[in-house]
Amino acid sequence: MGDLLSGTTTQALDTLCSHHAQIASLLTALDHVGEADARADLVCELFVHLRVHLVLEQQVLYPAVADLVPKDQVQRYGKEFYLLLSLMLELEQTDETDDQFSRNLAIIADRFAQHVEEHERSLFRLLENERGIDFSALGKRLEVRKQELLEKMRARMQPRNHHGTGGFSGSLPAKHTRCA
Repeated sequence: MGDLLSGTTTQALDTLCSHHAQIASLLTALDHVGEADARADLVCELFVHLRVHLVLEQQVLYPAVADLVPKDQVQRYGKEFYLLLSLMLELEQTDETDDQFSRNLAIIADRFAQHVEEHERSLFRLLENERGIDFSALGKRLEVRKQELLEKMRARMQPRNHHGTGGFSGSLPAKHTRCA
């Protein structure tokens, strides 16, 4: 996406595009990993990055561009956020050997691909010519908030064991992972 952008928009939008690519890579890796421990670790990492990304958009990006984007579009993005979050919460409650786990993971991958397409082909192109936002400052806010959220999430989601008996601590209970 960075090659589609120029000037000051690059920093802010490239941060988000980079995060899109990182999450897509985790989803692809999950399709190809067979070992249960490695799969559970990838699921933990996916949950961390997907939550962080969704929160970044809700807390930083959408408020910054709210005056430039039609209200119904911002509302649709909010609905996407809650759908993906709901699917993740459901996935966290599902044993990874259950068929529902694979179905939910496939739905998350599909919805996230749609999210990326919508943002990179529609929203970001709309914003790339916008001069009313300081995209350099927005990029810095995105990076700072991303690091804060990653540190916070990773602190909560350290691997507990490698026998499938762990779970998420605090507000993140799960049957299928070994994250504490």
